[in-house]
Amino acid sequence: MRILAALLSLSAVALAGNVPPVIKASPDFTVTEPSGKQITLASQRGKVVVLTFMFTTCPHCQAEAQMLTRILKEMGPRGL
Repeated sequence: MRILAALLSLSAVALAGNVPPVIKASPDFTVTEPSGKQITLASQRGKVVVLTFMFTTCPHCQAEAQMLTRILKEMGPRGL
């Protein structure tokens, strides 16, 4: 909880000070889908990418997974 509060505070300071965001290219990396297929970030250029890391037995992570599944069903046909 303290980390979240600190991050929110830093975000508020950055927004209040009109500090422009630093835009940096993400380094390329590869993830492996549960099916075994490997996908590189570079292969997703121009697409919306949602990447989250979850602990499968965490109740909060399970709720997030359900929310993301609903979003994917709704937004998937539009390119998400």
